[in-house]
This record gives sequence, structure tokens and C-alpha cells, in this order.
Amino acid sequence: MAEILKSTYFYFTDFCINMANLLGMSYMEFNFWLFLVAIPAFILILFLLNLYRYILKPNFLKRT
Repeated sequence: MAEILKSTYFYFTDFCINMANLLGMSYMEFNFWLFLVAIPAFILILFLLNLYRYILKPNFLKRT
């Protein structure tokens, strides 16, 4: 199990390094944009969509 986690970690680290190189930024800049901007923004958008779906428009799930 530890070997799977280690290889997964190295795969995603290599992915971040390669994406940073392709975009012309440093590894730390890419991590900032990915983990502190993009992912929280995505989670916030999903939360707002669910808020709209279940609270602001509750008739969405009812069928007639």
C-alpha cells in the first residue's frame, strides 16, 4: 500500500512540474494557482450550484 501511495505522489509531483514548465512558471507558482485558486474556486462553484438546486429552487426534484 505504501508503494502505491509513493508512486502516486511522485506521479502527481511530476505532473505539476511538467505543467509548470509547459506554462512557463515555477513549480511553486503552479501549486499556488492549482491548490489555492483553481480547486477552491471549483469547490465554491459546486457549492453554489448545489445551494441553488436544493434550497433556492427546491421544485427542481419534484416530478408531476
